Amino acid sequence: MGPIRISSNKRYFVDQDHSPFFWLGDTQWELFRLTTPDQARKIIETRHRQGYSVFQIMMTGVGDGTPLDLNGEPPWIGDDPATPNETYFRPVDAIVEIAREVGMILVIGVYHQLHRDRITTANARTYARWLAQRYRGAPHIVWSMYPRAEQEFVPVLRELAAGLREGDGGRRLVTVHPDPSPTSSSFINDEPWLDFH
Repeated sequence: MGPIRISSNKRYFVDQDHSPFFWLGDTQWELFRLTTPDQARKIIETRHRQGYSVFQIMMTGVGDGTPLDLNGEPPWIGDDPATPNETYFRPVDAIVEIAREVGMILVIGVYHQLHRDRITTANARTYARWLAQRYRGAPHIVWSMYPRAEQEFVPVLRELAAGLREGDGGRRLVTVHPDPSPTSSSFINDEPWLDFH
């Protein structure tokens, strides 16, 4: 599974062969946090058979980043994104690889507005760089962020985007999906790092 890109006319997605790519997504927000790799494989394979091409997932599951995974592990040591918990991320690694094998694009949410007390302008770039470096070899990832559509979130989004670009050399698409759901163009229309709305 290769990366998806924006078409030359900026109107649709294309795959690694420059053929149009149809984004049919399922929201499996808790796939990394609340499923084992074996359970995730069944879900991914089923959705692939059903014609889905994309899974939208939150890296730390739903919430503020403090809920534990199935093994009782938090994503960050001391609830600090600057200190990712290796034990939490090992099953994530396996699920990312399963999705690549099956041929599913993963839209991974690295930030949600509920993280605002933990992911800040002080640590966002470091955390995002670490994530992007860790998954640098996974071409089937698109990075996403889920702020409120308000200007106060723009500084942390910029730091996250900078870290993602630094970590994977700008190989992956980066987008924003405000939550609640007005469009990203309603508040960050001209950000140079934003690949698509």
